[in-house]
Amino acid sequence: MSKLKKFEQAALNVMQLMSETITARSFFVATTRNNRFKILEKFNLEGGCPIPSHVDEPVEMSYCHIVANNRKPLLVKDAENKEPFKSMAVTDAFSIGSYAGVPIYMQDGSVFGTLCALDPIPNRLREEDISVLEMFASFISNTISLEEAYSKLKQYEEQITLELQLAKNIQTSFLSEVIDDEHIKVDFLYTPSSDLSGDLCRWGKVKNGVYTAIVLDVMGHGVSSAMIGMAITPILETIANDVNSPYEVMCELNRLIKEWFQNNSKVTTFITGIYLVIDTNNNVIKYYNAGHPAGMLVNHNGTSEILEEGGVPLGILDELPYVEASVTYQNPCEILLYSDGVLDHLIEKNDSKQLILALMDRYKEYVNNQVSIIPLLKDQVRRLNTLNDDICAVSISVK
Repeated sequence: MSKLKKFEQAALNVMQLMSETITARSFFVATTRNNRFKILEKFNLEGGCPIPSHVDEPVEMSYCHIVANNRKPLLVKDAENKEPFKSMAVTDAFSIGSYAGVPIYMQDGSVFGTLCALDPIPNRLREEDISVLEMFASFISNTISLEEAYSKLKQYEEQITLELQLAKNIQTSFLSEVIDDEHIKVDFLYTPSSDLSGDLCRWGKVKNGVYTAIVLDVMGHGVSSAMIGMAITPILETIANDVNSPYEVMCELNRLIKEWFQNNSKVTTFITGIYLVIDTNNNVIKYYNAGHPAGMLVNHNGTSEILEEGGVPLGILDELPYVEASVTYQNPCEILLYSDGVLDHLIEKNDSKQLILALMDRYKEYVNNQVSIIPLLKDQVRRLNTLNDDICAVSISVK
């Protein structure tokens, strides 16, 4: 048995109290598990039995074996004149004259071990001492059960922490490789509110001069949201390579989400998102916004666009309304996609429309001053004490 620190102190306190109510001068708590007799804690008054500092013997060599096997108290008033006790080696080794022991039961009904009182002099222990021992054994049982439960909980928490860290590493590995080529440059911010994020962001090159980018926000955050996001990632990559229409990509994602949850009325989810196809050959951006915070386009000549055209979040309707939008841009320009965690944590509280306008004003100011927004957002996130929502942002500079 591993060492139980709180049990040690509780056992010593119990045996000290017992010494004030029982005439014996030696006490110990032993475990009889795994067919071994192990004394875990002992307490001796002057003139008590010489109990060794370390006892770990076959259980059959102890009086406790009888207590545990019979599952009832044992009182031996004169050990030196009563069989089988007078023939047992432990009687001489411990100089046992009289002995009383009771089982220590666990919550599942198994016997953990024994609580024992003993003395070198015969007839020092009486029948009434048994009820005192049983009362204190119950207290020790509760202490052991609580500490073992706590120990198991700690082990479980440690295992969960390791598994969450592994899941976090897997989720992070799903992030796209940063692009910096002759047409675009991508930078991003990805910060979960806990170990895992319900946000998802992807970008990639479809063909020469044509790129895609998406930010999704699964309802809620944590493990369940993260699992949905990770399930979407490989599917999204396949769809994005096969389909050029943002509306068709979102329709396929919507179909999959509805399909995943159609047979479970107790589990529902929805996902907001914005998906872009950036055609640098023709200076055109096609996009679909599924109930997500508006994306932002800022041209370096000072003009700007709010990318808000679209429909409801994914997973609500069987069919999405066809509201695909298209905008032209001037080279160079900047595009910002983000989850609502950016608005919740980094923009002063206001109604949602005003929050987006406030972010747009700040973004235009950064673009005009040729300042990259992602490093500034990352710095703001680092200074936050707590996060109530996942934070994700993708900045695309079109050259």
